[in-house]
Amino acid sequence: VDGRTLRLVTDGGTLVPVRLEGVEVPTDAPRAQAMAAALKKLVQGRQVRVGFRVRDDDGFVLGQVTCGKRNVNEVLAKGTAVKGAAVSP
Repeated sequence: VDGRTLRLVTDGGTLVPVRLEGVEVPTDAPRAQAMAAALKKLVQGRQVRVGFRVRDDDGFVLGQVTCGKRNVNEVLAKGTAVKGAAVSP
């Protein structure tokens, strides 16, 4: 959906919307698009784990996402996935 939101499919086939805790999307379009592309590159087609926290007011699961040994939230929050896409917390 954007640089901090995933739609994951569980092993049972259920679609689960997940927001990455602690990740903010840049407000300018080029950086926001770069961040979304970086997120897609990090997780698309890969098995991920979600450390479930809570559901937000929009019904999204809010949590920490890991892919292998990589914490996706940290990678995106620090801007190490794509140069120029990070925003200050």
